[in-house]
Amino acid sequence: MSGRKRNAVVVRAGRRSTHPGWLTGGTPDFDLFIVAYELLPDATAEASSHHYLIVGTKVSGWSRFFTENAWILDAYDAIALLDDDLACTAQDINRCFAIGREEKLSLWQPSLTADSYFSYAIFVQNKFFKLRYVNFIEMMCPFFRTSYLKLALPLFKLGFETGIDRLWCCLSPAPRRTFAVIDAVAVAHTRSVGENSKAQGFVGKRATYDLVLAQMEDMTKIRFSGAVAYAGLTRRGKIIRKRATMAALSLLPLIGGFGSPTQKIVKRFLTHFRHTLTRPINNDPIDLNAVSARLKPSA
Repeated sequence: MSGRKRNAVVVRAGRRSTHPGWLTGGTPDFDLFIVAYELLPDATAEASSHHYLIVGTKVSGWSRFFTENAWILDAYDAIALLDDDLACTAQDINRCFAIGREEKLSLWQPSLTADSYFSYAIFVQNKFFKLRYVNFIEMMCPFFRTSYLKLALPLFKLGFETGIDRLWCCLSPAPRRTFAVIDAVAVAHTRSVGENSKAQGFVGKRATYDLVLAQMEDMTKIRFSGAVAYAGLTRRGKIIRKRATMAALSLLPLIGGFGSPTQKIVKRFLTHFRHTLTRPINNDPIDLNAVSARLKPSA
């Protein structure tokens, strides 16, 4: 394929997918791969020449897509796996790829706008920073250096539809300052968390989610103690390494009001403050082959 770009975006898309907007607001520095989990309207499907129909759940769809299209893993320097309810532009995505490359990151994600639905306050944009180094990148919008995605692909075959984001930051022999939230880029998460899970075949009830995570922890013996932003690079280029300083700065997004539709906002930021101040980073590398051998996830 002539004219192939350095980056790729893969979206598990449904009929209400926002991905056509990702090709506006600038010239995309990425190829868009639409991996639909249901039949799409023509205009939505035709937003890209790369269109696939893989009915089913998100993670199993990722696994099948990369198994059937392994050439993609050798064709691109970086690959993003984006949910279909993110509002952003080509310029936003371009910049997120560029910063990840400039900062030599392995796995990263854009921050979320203040009016986004969110589960973890750590991912809400903190405008004091260019980026924050974290121990956890969630499944909503991960950007992978392709060499690191190759390490993570076996996680997609474990049979879990949630929780693998608690494992994919434990695959690097040198994890310090290789995973980050990019505060210089913010995207909007436009639907409440779990709203579209049924359409993808996963029942996203809280009890089910907690049960899956407990099962995963029991099988892997890997304990996730909480999301931590343990260091940061400010907009002025200064590195902040002290956990107490990072914890104090974590509350900055609360100043001047907050537009998020998510409930319990202050509580979530106080949890983020506490985790950043006190919780272990827990990115020690794991032997994925050994973990895979122990795992027998339920169907």
